[in-house]
Amino acid sequence: MSILYSQINDKKLYLLESSYSKIGEQIRSNTQILKELRDFIKIVPSNDTNIITKEQDSYVYYVLNVNDKILSAITDDVTPEKVVGAYFLEIKDNDNLKDIMDKYNTEYTPEEISQELLKARNICVKSLESVINRGEKVSKLNSLADELSYKVKRFQKESKNAFKEDNVKNMIFIGIIFL
Repeated sequence: MSILYSQINDKKLYLLESSYSKIGEQIRSNTQILKELRDFIKIVPSNDTNIITKEQDSYVYYVLNVNDKILSAITDDVTPEKVVGAYFLEIKDNDNLKDIMDKYNTEYTPEEISQELLKARNICVKSLESVINRGEKVSKLNSLADELSYKVKRFQKESKNAFKEDNVKNMIFIGIIFL
């Protein structure tokens, strides 16, 4: 996954800046690939503000019109478009194309990847522990809710019975008065 070559042109297609990545040095001598990019830039409508892509052989060509510039890049066929989109966002207002390209093409050592995986694993373990703790709290809340529900039903039943008793007493009292 890498950005091999990138260039910035003005609207008249004059080259303002270009840069090869360390990995992209292999295409420097292949003029056909660069010609393909130049031809692709020419056919992209200047009013289109979306990233336009073209795949050919094992390369993908990207072009983006931004304000008064045309940003373009050549990548290998496994580089995701969102990486190129983030790269374009970063270079559109920045003059240091080479440093930014190197940042996007950084290769990680197995140790660095291992450390990142270990960090991710630890985060997952902590998350699972908190979910388990929440699960215990949820079961406790469920038992409290069941208990409360039982008490509410019992209260309703008792109050209904008390209301009936009062009604019966009142009816008896009224019946005694009328007799």
